[in-house]
Amino acid sequence: MNNQIIYIEDQEDARKTFSNTLKRIYGLEYEIVTPIPCAEILEMREKLFNFESPAAFVLDEKLQFTGETKYSGSDLAKAIREIDSKIPVYILTSYAGDVDPLSGEIEFVIDKTIAGDPDRRKMLAQRMRRHQETFNDIKTNRANRFNYLLAKSINESLSAEELAEYEELNILRVKNALLNEQIPTQELESQIEQQNKLLNEIHEELKILKDKN
Repeated sequence: MNNQIIYIEDQEDARKTFSNTLKRIYGLEYEIVTPIPCAEILEMREKLFNFESPAAFVLDEKLQFTGETKYSGSDLAKAIREIDSKIPVYILTSYAGDVDPLSGEIEFVIDKTIAGDPDRRKMLAQRMRRHQETFNDIKTNRANRFNYLLAKSINESLSAEELAEYEELNILRVKNALLNEQIPTQELESQIEQQNKLLNEIHEELKILKDKN
């Protein structure tokens, strides 16, 4: 299955129009997915991370235009960052001045008024593809690093720095797994805590067995 570019837009006509632009930007190896926005922001965040292979999020800023949602694209970007600090997130708008281009939650603002221009679109595609390549490298490095630290923790003690890194990587994995299982938001933190506690207990038992042998 191709990696998925998730495009969130509350207006149907705009959703169809710009999804075609995104197809030209990302090419055939990416699937452009356009889910209907949920009314509540936490419900929408759960829906986003329930997709099998999200590679980036493109969010229209004025998601409240039709009155069906209670949040803006910038609000949703902040909610996404609580789950994943690395996945590319872009804000799409016809009013670029309404969004802070230096916002820490997004890569950059996409101006609808220039995205349709072929020359500008080519430059935009180059930047967005570079972001995507970097994110793909990060995902691979995350997985490799987690597996290395997990194996090392069974055979020897991790340093304080390694333990902190391991716990951060594990929390991210657990968050995504629980969201994919559609765990209700109010239960998410307690589930994460239980998963971390269980994993730590397993590590301790493995170390005890190793010492006995």
